[in-house]
Amino acid sequence: MNIPPASPAHALDHWLKLVLVRARRVRADEAPARLHRLRVALRTVHTLARAYRAMDTHRCWRQLARMVREVLRELNAPRNWDVLLPLARRLAGERKDALCGWLKARTRGKSSAVRRALAGLPVETLRELRARCVRRASRLPAGHPAFAHLTLEALVYSRRLQRAAMQSGEPPAYHALRIALKRFRYQLEAFLPGLALRWEDELRLVQSILGELQDLQTLRDAVQSPGCPLSPQRRSAWLARIDAEVQQGIRRYNEAACSDRDLPGTWRREFPRGAHLRRAAVQRIEAAARLADPAFEQTPPLLDLAQHLRARLGELHGDPVFTGEDAADLLACATLVLGLKRDSRGRPKGKRSARTARRLHAPLGLGAANLKQASLVARFSGGALPSAAHKHFQALAPSAQQQVAALAAVLRLARLLHETDNAEARLLGGPGGMVLEGIKARTGSNPWRRALRALHTVLHCDVTLRV
Repeated sequence: MNIPPASPAHALDHWLKLVLVRARRVRADEAPARLHRLRVALRTVHTLARAYRAMDTHRCWRQLARMVREVLRELNAPRNWDVLLPLARRLAGERKDALCGWLKARTRGKSSAVRRALAGLPVETLRELRARCVRRASRLPAGHPAFAHLTLEALVYSRRLQRAAMQSGEPPAYHALRIALKRFRYQLEAFLPGLALRWEDELRLVQSILGELQDLQTLRDAVQSPGCPLSPQRRSAWLARIDAEVQQGIRRYNEAACSDRDLPGTWRREFPRGAHLRRAAVQRIEAAARLADPAFEQTPPLLDLAQHLRARLGELHGDPVFTGEDAADLLACATLVLGLKRDSRGRPKGKRSARTARRLHAPLGLGAANLKQASLVARFSGGALPSAAHKHFQALAPSAQQQVAALAAVLRLARLLHETDNAEARLLGGPGGMVLEGIKARTGSNPWRRALRALHTVLHCDVTLRV
């Protein structure tokens, strides 16, 4: 197992460099071992680009993933030619078979196929993407909880596919499981190398079995292809032999993965659950903000101020929209995504940030509905107040609309206090309403009037300013 440097950004750079080096070596010598190592590097880069793309909407990740995926597709045929002939010879035993001769003849087109595949990997473009992607990845520090959360999502998906494969017993289901486990392994090696070393033997065993199953299925497709020279009797004999090997491989995998213990279930215990999982999901949003927000250093103090105001309003008003278990997480996510888009002066653009936030992958433990609500809180933290005319706001349930309006009012006030250097102002209860004491700036401008009107709409009481 290849364990790259501990830092995920360094791991990405490590594998991108290996793609360039191994592609140059394959151009000089198309030996099966060299081609295999190149495909491993390409698959790892593709997996890491997909993982970062789940947190960062910048187009460089999509460009990198697309380029690598197309090269991998072109290299599938040469790889199959390298694998199928030894497999067919092993199954044929001592007998000479027309299938082996036919497969050997097909390998003559390998060189042109490899050259065609590597033509889709322009070196200069890949170097530019390498610099850009590594620079963005470096914004996220090593050990950030988002990396464990991303790896957990890959593991949860693999567990779901494993249950489906064992229930159906069909080779295509095991093929999907093989791909998912490979992506889990590559993310584990890049993001959590300590766990990758601990589980190295188990991962190698299950992947070896699933790899043999896929090779057998590819050989089966070759036997059934129209160009195969086998007679109907020989074709039927080969298919029966391959199917028997496939069933034996499925039994081996089921025994290896679940005989003594459920391997994915055992691995799952190393990752967060319950409230810790939800906290990790919020940290995923924080990672997305770090990657995309050029002025992220402004966000933590704004978040602290917004949470302080929310907690204070909960004490004074007692409304569940401020004190509910989801309120703190929704407000945190809204504050974090607010800076995804900024204007030329570095001020958050709520409408554009909300649109970008809705394109993010909803992290496990948070859900798409919560992410949508957080984007609406960010959207209505400036500019127009929440309105039923807004299609996304209109689609929410009445209780969700109430919470979005309340948290948007809190974030609107927090932004105003932060921008006008009034973070030390105190929110106090008073007869018939509330008082915001200690304001140092002018209070007659439109932003202040809108902020007070938003609070009045939510609290149903007057909020006065004391300069």
